[in-house]
Amino acid sequence: MHTERNTMHSRPGNDEARTARNGSGLRADQDTNAETVIDLDADRKAFTTLAAKLAFAGFSLHQLAHDGYLVSRWDRTFHSNDLAGVRGFCQRAGVAV
Repeated sequence: MHTERNTMHSRPGNDEARTARNGSGLRADQDTNAETVIDLDADRKAFTTLAAKLAFAGFSLHQLAHDGYLVSRWDRTFHSNDLAGVRGFCQRAGVAV
């Protein structure tokens, strides 16, 4: 009777690739996504930061296709033409900005 040996771990690219270090202390399959943050302009970074802070408070922030922003939670919405208005909403809603 012939038995096949499990070759899963001997295939190139499995454990070796997962444990290979890329010089930054991270494994090859890990990424810090630093380029995602570095490439943001000031408005996009402000939007992303506000969206994250609002999300922690249970709100969602959306950028509308034809300018403006929409904050929503459950069946309530707030519309603003700019991020300054969204910051004002955050202060009124008790969300630290």
